[in-house]
Amino acid sequence: MGESERRVARRVAAAGGPPETGLITHLSVFFPCYDDATTIGELVTRAAGTLDTLGLDGDIVVVNDGSRDDSAAVLATTAAADRRLHVVTHERNRGYGAALQSGFAAAHGDWVFYTDGDGQYDPQELADLVQLASDDVDVVQGYKLGRSDNLARRAIGRLYHHVVAFLFGLRIRDTDCDFRLIRRRVLDRIELTETSGVICVELVRKLRDAGARFVEVGVHHYPRTSGRSTFFRPANVARTLRDLARLWVSLVVRRSDGREETTPTVPAHADRAVRTSSWRDVMAPFFVSRAIADALLVAVGMLRAPGALLNGFTSWDGRWYRAIALHGYVVPPHVPAHETPWPFFPLLPGALRMVASVGIPVTWAGIACNHVALFVALVGIHRLAVRHASRTAANLAVWLAALGPLAFVFSMLYPSALFLAVSVWAFVWVEERRDAAAGFLAAIAALTRPNGIVLVIALLIAAGFAARRVVRIALPVVTAIARWVWFNALRTGDPLRFLTAKRAWREVTLIGFVLRPTGNAVVHVAVAALAVGVVMVARKRIPASWTWFSVLYLVPSLALGMVGLARYATDLFPPYIAGASILERRPATNTRTLLAVFVVAQACFAFYFIVGRQVI
Repeated sequence: MGESERRVARRVAAAGGPPETGLITHLSVFFPCYDDATTIGELVTRAAGTLDTLGLDGDIVVVNDGSRDDSAAVLATTAAADRRLHVVTHERNRGYGAALQSGFAAAHGDWVFYTDGDGQYDPQELADLVQLASDDVDVVQGYKLGRSDNLARRAIGRLYHHVVAFLFGLRIRDTDCDFRLIRRRVLDRIELTETSGVICVELVRKLRDAGARFVEVGVHHYPRTSGRSTFFRPANVARTLRDLARLWVSLVVRRSDGREETTPTVPAHADRAVRTSSWRDVMAPFFVSRAIADALLVAVGMLRAPGALLNGFTSWDGRWYRAIALHGYVVPPHVPAHETPWPFFPLLPGALRMVASVGIPVTWAGIACNHVALFVALVGIHRLAVRHASRTAANLAVWLAALGPLAFVFSMLYPSALFLAVSVWAFVWVEERRDAAAGFLAAIAALTRPNGIVLVIALLIAAGFAARRVVRIALPVVTAIARWVWFNALRTGDPLRFLTAKRAWREVTLIGFVLRPTGNAVVHVAVAALAVGVVMVARKRIPASWTWFSVLYLVPSLALGMVGLARYATDLFPPYIAGASILERRPATNTRTLLAVFVVAQACFAFYFIVGRQVI
């Protein structure tokens, strides 16, 4: 017995004996090889000795990926000495991912082990992995006990691991450790498509999504004895970043691996029908409601300012958002009690400026943006309602949202339609476990209006506060708010200028409302109370996170200003679905009567707030 065999035998003895009898009937070992002539022969010899010492039937595969050195000659000599070696040759270099794909295809064992051909891992440590293979394990994943590279590469390697693990939701210690033992039948569940080095990320993510059970073990990492890595060349780094971005969109955003989760209320086979029907079912309520709302805004706007066709669309805060889109956050000289644009958050004016950049007037750009946003919101409401109620309730919820008493606000230059859209779809995606996408929408909500930040709290409740989901959902929000605070500090010297600037407005707080309730404030409180009341009545029929969202979204107004509560309540989607779940059990005539009342209420409220110059 040679020294290498004795080393493996000591490992087996230290682990308590050979692996479970019958668990591994045939083990395939393979190495991708590219210009590894100085190391590949010794690696094959060590792998063969490890198989012998473990008493395992097996084969060895080397994928010669277009090597330009003497790798082919070394492999020919080694194959002549050990008939278990099978060489797969690529006539040209096709990339690390392509080499792995060929190796997995050529390996026929019920378990497959692979590691790199450059000699930085010792195949004799395969014995450690075999000891951990069991009926409850599908993948034995190695992690580097210490990386034998310079400081810069160690730092970049750890950064790469943490970024990739976060983006792809990988729960292993070392995504960049290519020292893996995998059960064949789990490999057969997935299809690998990447040809570059990002195949390692694709492999781990798809194995996880296929239900593979992982266990990890530390392995040693050795310095290169010859050659040098080509990864850090600028072209290769750029290619890797490009491939990672494409893979992230494919596996995380689009979830094209075929394991997209659906809520229990919608069978998987019915989900496609829901997706295709939602947009069709909202067409009628969208066009009917916008015809009514837009006609009302034109009429009341011209009553207030004869000849001003679009005055109703830009009333009240609409003027501020339009001004910010045109001129930015212009800071006037400091004057006590002087109103400034800083309380108005940047997402809507930013969207208006972007659309207007193609030559559309800002007001028309705002109207177009909000109409598109409302349509998207109605599709999301329909989809959520189908999941948690019924198709009938979904159709009714869309009509309630489109014709609500203040639904004309969705056409004005307010962020209401935009907030409704992002909040609805954030819940759609968090239910589908598209946490990164939901977090992105929560960040948009946080930049849309001050109390939009509460959306992330509701999403975390929906996600059950699972640690990794918390990070994926909350991180974009924290980043967005930090940038907004930094912008405030940079421009005004006050990082909370968006909050302190509110002092210039004559706001009605909860205490002020109790001591002296104004008529306008009473209207706002009454509409908000109605919305919350509907949610509370139907709270057992809807997710708890929706109830929390409805309450938390309105709470900040008790301190920041209760005038505006009616509009905020209109932005909430849970009251529409909750109301629909209640009304679907009522006679259809009651529902039609209610919708007619809503249309009349819209006309009354539009006149009250715009012609009557009451703050909305």
